[in-house]
Parts: sequence; structure tokens; C-alpha cells
Amino acid sequence: MNSERYSIGRLDIADWIVEGYKKIGLLIFGSGVGQLTMDIAKYSIGRLRPHFFAVCQPILADGSSCNNALNVGRYVEDFTCSGSATPRMLKHMRLSFPSAHASFACFTMIYMAIYLQKRMSWERCKMVKHFMQFLLVMFAWYTSLTRVSDYQHHTTDVLAGSTIGAFYAVLMTRTMW
Repeated sequence: MNSERYSIGRLDIADWIVEGYKKIGLLIFGSGVGQLTMDIAKYSIGRLRPHFFAVCQPILADGSSCNNALNVGRYVEDFTCSGSATPRMLKHMRLSFPSAHASFACFTMIYMAIYLQKRMSWERCKMVKHFMQFLLVMFAWYTSLTRVSDYQHHTTDVLAGSTIGAFYAVLMTRTMW
């Protein structure tokens, strides 16, 4: 632990409270930085989600739809949504890359796995630590997989989001101990 003592007035603050505050603060800061990174990328790129055609059901300027054989492979910029999509849904459909859910899940779960690695020093129960780390990483993996299976993201969106989250987790935990 650190030899510096913290106090409020004449009341000394316990070391475990200070250390908990530092670790939770680092977790919150890393989450905020990751979210800012996701928002910058999402609003800069604007990639369509996989379920875009099902929700929007675009009608092209000439009155044809994307199901028309003449429009196969054609790059379309001018269209009108004929589906029951609200303006909020239309905005949300353009925010696929990268996956913020995958990024947040990977950041928090890898952060916690690294924290456990550095914090838990039980000699007799190493398998408990490794099992807990495994569960944390599997939760992040499951979250990432559901983003693809629910047609919310493309595989590359999830891969990019997971990579960004893992990068920030490793970066934030480098200063621990």
C-alpha cells in the first residue's frame, strides 16, 4: 500500500477506502474514455446496421425498391424509408461501427480480470481466481456474440469495439500497483 495518509479534517480515511476509490475511479474514467471513442467513431463513420433494410424498406427516387433485380449491386444514396421507422430509429440505424456494447463489455470484464490477477494472491485457491477470470471474459464474449446474432452489428463492428475496449482495459490497468 501507499504510505501517504488521507484525511478529512481530523478523521483519517482507511487505506482500503482510498484504494477502492482509485480503482473505481480508474474504471469510470476508462469507461468514459471508451464511450467517447465509440461516439466519435460512430458519428464519423455512420455505417448502416444489418437490420437496416428490414426496418427502413427503402424506396428509391425512381419508385423502385431494393428488391428489384435492376438495383442489385447498385450504390444508392437517394431513398425514402417506407417502413414504420421513426426518426430516432433512422438515426440509430446509422450507428453500427464500432460496437459500443462490445467495447464496454470487453473493457469492464478485462479490467476486472486484470484487477483479480493483481489483487488475489491466494496460494491455495488459484483455480478460483482463474475460474472467475474465465467467467468475466466469457461474459464479454457472450455480449459480443449477441450483438451479431441480434442483427445489431456486423462482425467487424464487434471485433473493432472489442479491440478498443480491451486496449483501454490494458492501458488503464498498467498503472495498478
